[in-house]
Amino acid sequence: NTHTQDMINNVGHRARSNAIAQHKLKMQLLAQQKVDLKNEESKVEKHKAGKPLDITSETDVDGEMHKLMKTGGRAAVKKQVDALREEILADAGKLTKYGKKAGFLPAPPGMSKSTAHKKLAAHKAALKKMARAI
Repeated sequence: NTHTQDMINNVGHRARSNAIAQHKLKMQLLAQQKVDLKNEESKVEKHKAGKPLDITSETDVDGEMHKLMKTGGRAAVKKQVDALREEILADAGKLTKYGKKAGFLPAPPGMSKSTAHKKLAAHKAALKKMARAI
C-alpha cells in the first residue's frame, strides 16, 4: 500500500517537474522571439529611416521638400507639413497641459493674487486665440 502511494507521489512529482521545465522552456522561447522581433524591427527602421532630417538645417529641409515635390507633388509636401504640424501641436499640448495637471500654484512672491489671476486669464485667452488661428 505504501509502495503504491510512493509510486503515485513519484509520478506526481515528475509531472510537476516536467510542467515546470516546459514552462521555463516556453518562457525562454518567448523571450528569444521578442529579441528576434526587436532586432528585425530595428533593422527595418534603420533601413527605412536612413539619415534623420535635421529641421534646423535650411539646406536639409529644402532638399527634402524638393525630393517630395519630385516624387509626390504638392500633395506630398502638404501631407508632410500637416504631419509636422500635428506633431508640434501634440508636443505643445503636452507642455501646456502639464501645468493643469500639476494643480494649484500660489502667486509668485511679490505679486498679488488678483494680478496673478489677471495674468493667468490673459495667458489663457492668448492660448485660445492662438489655437483658433491654427
